[in-house]
Amino acid sequence: MKLTRKTVLSVDLSQKDLAELEKSIRNLNFLSHAEVHLVFVFQTTSMSLGFGEFPYVFPTVEDQRVIQQASEATLVSLKEKCFSSDFTGKVVVKCLFGDDAKYRLCEYVNEHGIDLVVMWAREKRGLFESSFTNYVGRHTDANVLVIKQRAHLR
Repeated sequence: MKLTRKTVLSVDLSQKDLAELEKSIRNLNFLSHAEVHLVFVFQTTSMSLGFGEFPYVFPTVEDQRVIQQASEATLVSLKEKCFSSDFTGKVVVKCLFGDDAKYRLCEYVNEHGIDLVVMWAREKRGLFESSFTNYVGRHTDANVLVIKQRAHLR
């Protein structure tokens, strides 16, 4: 049964331990025939130095290349650990950069005609939702599946 054609797994590589994330991805059996995009969005910062006309963007273009290579290598490793031999779909890994990570992810989802976005959320005030997940749900046509991050439960 095909539940989705194209799916984005929004991966937060800033987590110290990706083991819980790997376990969650392995349990998403409905992805076995889908095109899966493992996407990490790195937050950039733009600032003006004095009265200059040109903003300074951190990380620099050279640093972004290094970050992109390292991030995509981690995503490829995640792909190899999480998808079994009976997986018949396609996996795309992507590291994106933007001042507004929420907007950049939505832009990617809309550009690629994604059906489903899978996101992980920690518990805040008794709820498993975040402004990030709510924003993606409101600004894309894709369905959003929010998975509780068990590693942060007590």
